[in-house]
Amino acid sequence: KRLAVVANSTPLYLRPGRIGRMRLRLRSGDSAEWEWAVASGTVDFTVRFEWEHPEHGVASMAGPHTATTASTTAVVQQYQHEASSGRASGRFERSADEPEGVLELCWSNYESYVRSRSISHRVVLRNQSGASLRGDVVVE
Repeated sequence: KRLAVVANSTPLYLRPGRIGRMRLRLRSGDSAEWEWAVASGTVDFTVRFEWEHPEHGVASMAGPHTATTASTTAVVQQYQHEASSGRASGRFERSADEPEGVLELCWSNYESYVRSRSISHRVVLRNQSGASLRGDVVVE
């Protein structure tokens, strides 16, 4: 498998009320690992996977995931992470027979009216196909 480090040097800076999203296309057999920390305060964090069914566009998925809709699986349910908890990490893997889709990591400072948050993050993708992998954080 090939490795690609998507982000690790520039911290994500979220002003009050803002949300940062990183979207990564994963193909069958690909996996993603993430690690991040907030410098101070708290942020909400969630990870979702939107998959594509090769014949029908979308499909339901059974498995160890925490919630499922018609085309989206919550890989990590939204939770509030405190700086005092240290680094957060996780992993998501597609087996060779599962359809491709988009993995979305989301950090939210929506609940804050005053304070900005600085988040250091690192995402590593393991890719079987050799295609280039890229993901940028978009702040909304």
